[in-house]
Amino acid sequence: MRRMPYWAQLLHLNMYFDQADSVGIVELDLDWTAYNTNMKQVLPNDYDVVAKALAPYWSRHTLKTEMGDREMFIMHNFIKKTTGKGYIVFNNHYHVDLLHAIERHIEEGFLEAPQLVNQYNPTVIIEPIEITMKNIQEGLESKDSNKKNGYKGNYKALMSARRVLQVIGSVQELGFKTGSRQDYNELEATNGDKIPQIETKKKEDDVPIANF
Repeated sequence: MRRMPYWAQLLHLNMYFDQADSVGIVELDLDWTAYNTNMKQVLPNDYDVVAKALAPYWSRHTLKTEMGDREMFIMHNFIKKTTGKGYIVFNNHYHVDLLHAIERHIEEGFLEAPQLVNQYNPTVIIEPIEITMKNIQEGLESKDSNKKNGYKGNYKALMSARRVLQVIGSVQELGFKTGSRQDYNELEATNGDKIPQIETKKKEDDVPIANF
C-alpha cells in the first residue's frame, strides 16, 4: 500500500478542512496554497506529482478553458464523511448546499461536476422529492406549534432545492440515486467505503494521517 509524503498529508488536511466545498471539490492553486500554508519550501510546484501523492484520497480532473487549465480535485466519499451518512434529504439547508455547489460548478463550466460527485460518492442516496414534500406537509398540519415551526424551516429548504433543480436538472437527470433509508443501508452494507487506507508505520519523513 502506497504511503503519503509528509507534505501531501498536510496538503490533504488543508484541502479537506479549508478549501473543499460542500461536495468535496477543490480548485487547487499550488502557488496560493503554498503561500497560505507556509509550505513554500516543501510543496512541489508540479500538479502531476501532487496528484499522484494525493491519489489515496483525491482524484484530479483538469478543466481546459480559454484562460488556461483549472486543476480540480475531488475527494472520495466526501459527502458521507461530512454529513455523517450518505442519505440526503433536502429538508435542511446543509443538504441543499450540495445542490448549490453543483450549480456553481456548472455555471463556471465544470459540466462534469455532477457525474464526478456521483462517481466518487458511490453510497449517496437522495430521498425522493415527493416523499420529502409529503412528510413536510404532514408536519405542517401538526397541532404542535413547535413541531409545525420546525417543518416551516424544512419547507423553505425544500423550496430552495426545487428552485436549484429547475435550473440544473432533476435529481435523476443529474445521475443521483434515489431511494429510502433502507435502500441506503443496503447499499452501504454491500458497497462500503472505497477509500484506500494509508499505511501508518512511521518513517523519519512520513507520519500517519487520520482517516477523513
